[in-house]
Order: sequence, then C-alpha cells, then structure tokens
Amino acid sequence: MRAITLDKYYWFFSSLIVLFCCFFLFWFDHETGTFADLVTPGNLVALVIYFTLTFLLCGFLFYLFSKITSKRSFALAHLIGIPAGFILVILLLSWSMGRL
Repeated sequence: MRAITLDKYYWFFSSLIVLFCCFFLFWFDHETGTFADLVTPGNLVALVIYFTLTFLLCGFLFYLFSKITSKRSFALAHLIGIPAGFILVILLLSWSMGRL
C-alpha cells in the first residue's frame, strides 16, 4: 500500500485555493453585484494575471520552504504567498500604468 503524499496533489489543491482566493478578492470589487459580473472579459483577463502570478509565487515558496527546512509547509506557503502575490500584482500593474 502506498502512502498518499502532498507532492502528488499539491498543484491541484494549490490551484483550487488560489483560484478561490482570487474570486473572493474580485467579489469585494464595488462593481461586482452578481456572479455574471465576475466573468466579463476584463475581469477574466485580470483573474488570469492574478491567478498566474499568485500561483507561481505560492509554488516557489513551497519549494523554497522544502529546501530550507525538512518540514514542508503548505499552509505557510499560501498564507505568505497569496497576500504577497496580490500585492505584487497590484504594484506591477500600477507601475506599468505609470501610477506608481
């Protein structure tokens, strides 16, 4: 019998958590009243940008934590990675639009 490890399912669970957090962030937007407002073309482009960078950052942090310590921390990678990813995306978009 083989043990189920987090490595095999990490990317699946991580993508679901990050996608849920991105939708949760977009739900707080003042222009969002219904779920249909979340799937407009502009919001979908922004969702892809937010999701991709945040997901990659969480994966990098998980990899970094596994190399630094023998204990890999799935929760810590997401607790740091998700807010840091959102802040990074906001700063990058502000800088690219010349507002920073």
